[in-house]
Amino acid sequence: MRYLILLLALTLGFARLSAQVSGYGLSEYQYGNLPGERPKDLSTLYNQLNISYKQGNVRLAGRFETFHSMAFTDSNYVRPTQLSFQYKKDNFSFTLGNFYETLGKGLLLRTYEITGSIFETRAERVRYAFLRDLRGAHGVYSSKYFEIKALRGKMLDTYFAPINQEEARRNDFVEAIDVKGNYKGQSHWVNCNEA
Repeated sequence: MRYLILLLALTLGFARLSAQVSGYGLSEYQYGNLPGERPKDLSTLYNQLNISYKQGNVRLAGRFETFHSMAFTDSNYVRPTQLSFQYKKDNFSFTLGNFYETLGKGLLLRTYEITGSIFETRAERVRYAFLRDLRGAHGVYSSKYFEIKALRGKMLDTYFAPINQEEARRNDFVEAIDVKGNYKGQSHWVNCNEA
């Protein structure tokens, strides 16, 4: 057994592994309250950590958010708010977890993130990342003449803070196939959606 562990350690020691880990964070501390609200000396802290790991064709990503209020402890939370696995090779990509997508010109479906911004609900006094994403599965195949996108997932309702149940935050179900063709320099597309 010791020889097997030694052999494994030597093999990994000489093997060439290359990966990329990246991340960034955002923190915001607030002192004070809205005019006329109690307590006047409200103190809150919001943190966001985004981590991404990429090796070859595989990418893993996650977002973790925390919110702590000194006065309203029932609004405190610590949780992963986004997790995703992506495989991408040549003209094909597949994602499981959280993703962003726009179909057509964005009238049927448009997801987004406003990077660096923080949303606060006035009723609950909770802060969280300002975004609208989908959680589910997403695949794209593209070539010189056409592109096919297929997705299935639940849309995030930005109105509900992370202290609410996941069923309340993601109650809209979306399935869609988007086909775009390119013939003699002109684009044509067909969308099939079910909400």
